[in-house]
Amino acid sequence: MKNRSVYGLSFLLIGILLGSFTAELALPNPIGYLLKEPQAPQDHLGEDQIRIYKDRVVLEIPDAKWARFKATGSMVPTLMEDSNAIEVVPVCPEGIEVGDIVSYRVKGDTIIHRVAWKDVDEEGAYFVFKGDNNALPDPDRIRCSQIQRLVVALVY
Repeated sequence: MKNRSVYGLSFLLIGILLGSFTAELALPNPIGYLLKEPQAPQDHLGEDQIRIYKDRVVLEIPDAKWARFKATGSMVPTLMEDSNAIEVVPVCPEGIEVGDIVSYRVKGDTIIHRVAWKDVDEEGAYFVFKGDNNALPDPDRIRCSQIQRLVVALVY
């Protein structure tokens, strides 16, 4: 009986701590993100921009940049250390939707994560991101001025 009381008290304390932590995340229901599968990105590349020839594939993407990623594990299995991506500078906020994979700057670091939430507050549009392999969303509200590039194609 004593063990049940200890277990019950432990679960209560964990619940209180988790509730305190998630209350700081700037999301309407951060616990809900624990249960959600990531949404697929928007289709940013039309069929008319893809040309397949006998000896090559051509993607007609204006101002595109090639990108590779560091091995952090936060976007596994979508992005691995050797994944190749094609990125563009997006129109923000209109050109970025929930599910899109975006690189952004925060505290001097470049992060590449998926958009988990998009909203507007008194400062304007903001995004909340989450790594596909992370349990919780990133804690910061990211503004358009912090967004660098939008992934439009992954090449494995």
